[in-house]
Amino acid sequence: MKGKISGIISIVISLFLIIAVNTFLAPCQGAMEMPCNSSAKAAQMILVLVIIISIGKLFCKDTKVRIFFDLPVIAAAVELLFIPALGRCQMAAMACNMHTFPALTVGAWLLIAVNAVFAIAGLTVERKRKNDDIK
Repeated sequence: MKGKISGIISIVISLFLIIAVNTFLAPCQGAMEMPCNSSAKAAQMILVLVIIISIGKLFCKDTKVRIFFDLPVIAAAVELLFIPALGRCQMAAMACNMHTFPALTVGAWLLIAVNAVFAIAGLTVERKRKNDDIK
């Protein structure tokens, strides 16, 4: 169960961000398509990818393989950090700049931190287990 905690946390963070971006942290709404709307859609696709990877991690039984499920989640979270570069509104007071992108940035850093900690901890435990087997 300990090895699956990061997968559960990643799923919860990603689901929260998807729901938030579609409801109370929605990007700018206007009569025409704003550049931040396409960025929010791209962020949602990345978050769905994180959920799929995390579900795969939940069903993995081997601890060595489970560690490597953290790496694509970290890579996707780094991509999530660069989402505002795809398109954002020019005014600082717009909803995307005030709410959507800061929430996505915080969520991305949370995903990076959780998965990095669990990957390092998993590698440390695996290395210790390997050293104990040698002795």
